[in-house]
Amino acid sequence: MTRSRTGFTLVELLVVIAIIGMLVGLLLPAVQQAREAARRMQCSNNLKNIALAFLNYESLQQAFPPVRLGIDADIPPGMTGTVTCDKRYAGSGFLLVCPYLEQMALYTALNEGKIMPFQSDSTTSGWKTDAVVEALKTRPPIFKCPSSTAVDVVHSDTGLGDSPNVGIPCGTCSYAMCCGTNGVATLKQKDYTATKHKNTGIFLYRVKTAAQEIHDGLSNTFFAGEVTASDTPGSLCCWAYTNVIRSCMRTVENPLNTPIEGGLYHSGSPSNTTYNGAFSSEHPGGGHFCYADGHVEFLSDGISYEAYYAMGTRAGNEVIREVP
Repeated sequence: MTRSRTGFTLVELLVVIAIIGMLVGLLLPAVQQAREAARRMQCSNNLKNIALAFLNYESLQQAFPPVRLGIDADIPPGMTGTVTCDKRYAGSGFLLVCPYLEQMALYTALNEGKIMPFQSDSTTSGWKTDAVVEALKTRPPIFKCPSSTAVDVVHSDTGLGDSPNVGIPCGTCSYAMCCGTNGVATLKQKDYTATKHKNTGIFLYRVKTAAQEIHDGLSNTFFAGEVTASDTPGSLCCWAYTNVIRSCMRTVENPLNTPIEGGLYHSGSPSNTTYNGAFSSEHPGGGHFCYADGHVEFLSDGISYEAYYAMGTRAGNEVIREVP
């Protein structure tokens, strides 16, 4: 009598396992590419909606919002007298457009951007309520790139932040507004006016830029772009407030995706922190930017610096364009 054989031999089993392993190895890159494509699409949609919020703000206010509602400690040209608390509000341009991003409740909770100034006695009295502190921890989903590895909230125990926000948890942000071309170099010269109040981009401290002031063309001028490592001192970025060349205010002084401690950089608080104000992206090969006409482009790392620089200015008479 013959006995029928059932099951696999060890050799056959090893062959099957090897074939399955090869198939997985072939499929895995395709799956990763599909996931990255989806993340890029979501990131692009975030910036598209941010651009539309700026445009809706402009249609009602006849100008785009400032990058920061008030000033820092220095007194800008045209402002005299004591720098009182109400002139130093730190609310960002992102906070100011919250009503156009279906975030009216958050805008109201954060007192329409009237947050984070020091009083003359160096206290935070007048704005730091439990409700405001809790609202600062909230980060609308639109301000997070799906590829971001940053934590959602920067906590006081990380030692991040500089006055007046030390010790105040705040939601991080994957995007920043472009204030132009003046950044680290002017800061090193202590020319704060050139950096904050008279920069070359759309978004300035306290000052609102009208659409007709963008002489280089709306389709040629950046609104905002991506930033990475927003929970680290060198690239700290919180959506609700602005500090010079950090948080949600950046420049095109350094090329796209310049490493945090690369290029031209400045040292500041907290101690031993270096930052360069560059735009950067978690997406390989480049980064997303939204423009003043509402469109979004993914710019390659290989874009010429001349074209990149030109798109950071509102009225530099450079209209250099390249295929992204």
